[in-house]
Amino acid sequence: MDRKYETIKESREGYFVEYYPNTQGNRLAHLQLVFVKDINKSDTVQLMENELKTWLFQYPIPLMVSAFDKKGDLLHLDPIKPVNFLIGFFDNDKNICMYWKSLKNEEIPNDASNREYVNKIYSNLQFKTFAELDNETKNKRKKLKIGWYILFIWLVPFAILLAILENYNNWVSFLAMAFSIFIAVRKGLEMFGRWPKSKRDRDKEKEEQLKNHYYYHCQLNPEGFAKLRNENFEKMAMDEITREVKSLKMK
Repeated sequence: MDRKYETIKESREGYFVEYYPNTQGNRLAHLQLVFVKDINKSDTVQLMENELKTWLFQYPIPLMVSAFDKKGDLLHLDPIKPVNFLIGFFDNDKNICMYWKSLKNEEIPNDASNREYVNKIYSNLQFKTFAELDNETKNKRKKLKIGWYILFIWLVPFAILLAILENYNNWVSFLAMAFSIFIAVRKGLEMFGRWPKSKRDRDKEKEEQLKNHYYYHCQLNPEGFAKLRNENFEKMAMDEITREVKSLKMK
């Protein structure tokens, strides 16, 4: 039975690693090193090779290793290495082979085709079968559909009941008419700006004014806007990586 195994995350000094177990149809598992501090290319290469050996001994499945900086960007290793990733696996003599280059499928051992072997290697990891994942998706859709049904069933009888009562109860009819008049008067006063605005409406109006103000200045200086946007994206990525490091340290 096909399985989707959990991702493993571990903290290191100055970086953390994320191991993505092999999935059906792929020959490789994947490992990512995410650095929270600046590091030179030589040290990055050494750490990538060390981590590859560590994880291959733990999970002997062909592995690809990549490295990312504190902004979440892929680290480029030229001119030290011709590519930015490392591939490694055990050969027939149980020696670790490491390649800083692209390999064809036939050059990589197809250990992952034997799912019994893969499941044995990952026996200590939590997993969900693809059937379970499919059922979870179906259940979410079912709950959403049931929610809409409940809302529909609640609203329609209420509207019908109100219509019936209007014909049999003068007070209900009067209240319904008064409510309709109130809504019409309110809409009219809102159109002429005479209806007092709620705090929510005032906040929304202020937000729209700020958006228009920012948009105007972004049009005046598109290069400055592009620079600011990129800086914001980088900060968001750095904040996410920092939160991930703190979470791993707490664990």
